[in-house]
Amino acid sequence: MSATGPPPAPNGEPPSYQESGGSPYPDEPPPKYEPPKGTASGYQYPTSANYPVQPDNGYQAVVTGAPIIVIPTNRWGPDRQTVYCPFCNAHITTYLDYESGALTWLTSGLLCLFGCWPCCPIPFCIPDLQDVKHRCNLCGTTLGIYRRLS
Repeated sequence: MSATGPPPAPNGEPPSYQESGGSPYPDEPPPKYEPPKGTASGYQYPTSANYPVQPDNGYQAVVTGAPIIVIPTNRWGPDRQTVYCPFCNAHITTYLDYESGALTWLTSGLLCLFGCWPCCPIPFCIPDLQDVKHRCNLCGTTLGIYRRLS
């Protein structure tokens, strides 16, 4: 096999760029673009009638990496609610867990203040006087708390 190009330098180094003759590509310009035959200007752009019209409602969809989960904090009530759990990614109906809150303690204190001290523990047994904690049925995570007196 014979090598093309200049012989290597006596010290074993490859030849310089100028010695090797420059670029291996020809010095001629690229060929000109010719439009396809049958069209006057080359490419005909499609009209807007070919595309569906998107409504302009003032919103722009932006796709990002992670979804944003919005949980309304002021809509919890005393009843079970169907919501989306962001922890287990499921649509569930909340499980209600009752705990003593400000209204429970206020009612118990008023009963004690008016001399009905044997009845003081009764508000702790009535769910309508206690705060409601909404929990997920699947993972058990607390999603929100409804406070009867805040």
